[in-house]
Amino acid sequence: MSVKFIHTADLQLAKPYGSIQDETKRVKLKDVRFEVFTSIKKMVEEHGAKFVVIAGDMFDSTTPTNYDVSQACSLIGAINVPVYVIPGNHDHGGKGSVWYQDFFIKEQPRLAPNLIILLEPKAIEIEHAILFPCPLLRRHEYDDLTAWLRTIDSSVFPASKPKIILAHGTTLDFSSGSTLDDEYDVANFIDLARLPENEFDYIALGDWHGTKKVGNKAWYAGTPEIDRFIKGAENKPGHVLLVEADCKKAPVVTEIRTTKVEWYEKEFEFIDENSLDIFNAEINALFGTRVAEDLLKLTLTGHLGLADFTKLEEQITTLESRMINLKLDNRVSITPTNDEIESLKNRLSDPLISSVADKLIQASMLGNEDAEIATVALRELYAACK
Repeated sequence: MSVKFIHTADLQLAKPYGSIQDETKRVKLKDVRFEVFTSIKKMVEEHGAKFVVIAGDMFDSTTPTNYDVSQACSLIGAINVPVYVIPGNHDHGGKGSVWYQDFFIKEQPRLAPNLIILLEPKAIEIEHAILFPCPLLRRHEYDDLTAWLRTIDSSVFPASKPKIILAHGTTLDFSSGSTLDDEYDVANFIDLARLPENEFDYIALGDWHGTKKVGNKAWYAGTPEIDRFIKGAENKPGHVLLVEADCKKAPVVTEIRTTKVEWYEKEFEFIDENSLDIFNAEINALFGTRVAEDLLKLTLTGHLGLADFTKLEEQITTLESRMINLKLDNRVSITPTNDEIESLKNRLSDPLISSVADKLIQASMLGNEDAEIATVALRELYAACK
């Protein structure tokens, strides 16, 4: 029989975002990670999913606060199907981790009786499937935790139920390139090639933060909420997977976009007097009037006149207020336009300003530390004269 379920991983609830200085904006980023459960609840209801699997790293650490535990359990408890979780490297299942702490043990049954933590590598028969969890019991494991599945006797399980593996770690595609035989020097390595593919119907993976198919039946769900600037076109974070698995058939997997916060990278070079208008138009097209929904890594190069550079600074101030975070690399040089130079040098009514401006313009062209000071002074002089 076929079954629909939700596959997610790497929620990393309570991720601290220490690089964000504004506390309000840090809280915004932390809150949207919890909101993923609301999205999952809607998917379950809309698509008739029978259960949810979280393939590791539900929490960002093994010691979330009591508030984080209560918030997660409350949101999971609102999902009207079972939610099965294995520990990952961030929230591993070692003694003393969240899964063994008194507060979690008491709070989970009260708020989320549908939450099942799988802490042992053994088959679990549920109503609609057979689960084969491969939990991480410490942060770094150098034995392949899926090795026990290589000799599994599938005949002891109902033939009508799809068989689903849950694992958290790196596959050959994402390893460091080491030679891998029976002994592994890559932490948390999963050797997909040695799994008896015909014995299983879906492999739900966690650890890689992009959504990616890595085998005929193996998928990384990726993090459902983007948490970093994206490297490479194939890295597609920000999704949850809707899976329809059937015995002895290829799974049908649908990627559903879930991220609420977008991370953008943009480069722009200012080359002439029209560049600032073009830059502003591109920024408006990208973000419109959105506030507190985006992070931007912005690299600026080229040159601008005195007036346009001041306008650019005003635009950057606006961006900083609207973005959750603006990571700026501003390498734009100030090159006064001919009109700006003439307006300062040829002030017949104020020869002192003309003389000072001439000296500052000459000094700004030297290309040393004094040139930077001269450029700043020239800007201030230009602004005062205007």
